[in-house]
Amino acid sequence: MVGITAVIVTRNRCAMLAKTLEAYLEAGVDQLVVVDNASEDDTPALLSARLVELGKRLVVLRQDQNLGAAGGFHLGMSFVRDNGDTDWLVVSDDDSYPAPDCLDRFRRAVTSQHAKANLIAARVTFPAGDICPMNRPMAFPQWRTLMANLFTGHRVTSLPEDPDETNQCQKVMAASFVGLFIRRDALLRTGVLPDPDYFLYWDDIGFCLDMGKHKEAILFHGGLNFVHDCGRHSSNLAGERFYLMVRNGYRVMAKMPLGYRLMALPYKSLCWLIQSMKRRAFHLFLKAIRDI
Repeated sequence: MVGITAVIVTRNRCAMLAKTLEAYLEAGVDQLVVVDNASEDDTPALLSARLVELGKRLVVLRQDQNLGAAGGFHLGMSFVRDNGDTDWLVVSDDDSYPAPDCLDRFRRAVTSQHAKANLIAARVTFPAGDICPMNRPMAFPQWRTLMANLFTGHRVTSLPEDPDETNQCQKVMAASFVGLFIRRDALLRTGVLPDPDYFLYWDDIGFCLDMGKHKEAILFHGGLNFVHDCGRHSSNLAGERFYLMVRNGYRVMAKMPLGYRLMALPYKSLCWLIQSMKRRAFHLFLKAIRDI
């Protein structure tokens, strides 16, 4: 059977983490690797109790300081790469988890060679079943895609169609760290990991682009479903979060194909500039540009 290890990064969301762990176990994951980013709530107690119950099926990487999502995924993925014997990793936040049949569907897809790639992205929905916009895969750059997204209100680089099971497999440029399956051999062969310096934001896209430089294709599979149990509106980015969003965004866009940069760089720069003025954070916008 195809072995799957989940890598989950958490901080101070004990109740959500408990739900996510249970969903993975019910879906039939082989092992769970949880990076606890110095949680100060009941998370350590929860993980200690589950360790007693699950034994070697659960690995907890407790940190003394918050490494951010990027640092957590870097640590968790490198641990599985160097210490595990699993076939595949699947990564997600502590508020996202596979649908009950997702992992079985994935195993059938890779065993039957229906999904031929070393990185496979799942379809991500809210608990109610509608598509989660922030986790739509990133399409390859095309003016048609850009214009379609502008008119429909989607993110400029997202797949323009609502991904569903009728559109089962297609290549994409990048995908989020919610339901991204990664073959362990690909990590060993390329040496690519998320950049821990990103801390938050864009680490998943940067990782996918770095894998692409090693000729690793990313396949979106609409028949695999992950649930992202998060708010429907983006949080109000302010202070350090706004700075990281802008700085990391520029760093990642520098890695993208020229066609994408020509489309997205002016648009994103204008958006971030306007946001900085509204938030009275123009100094952070300038700092982000300086620190690229």
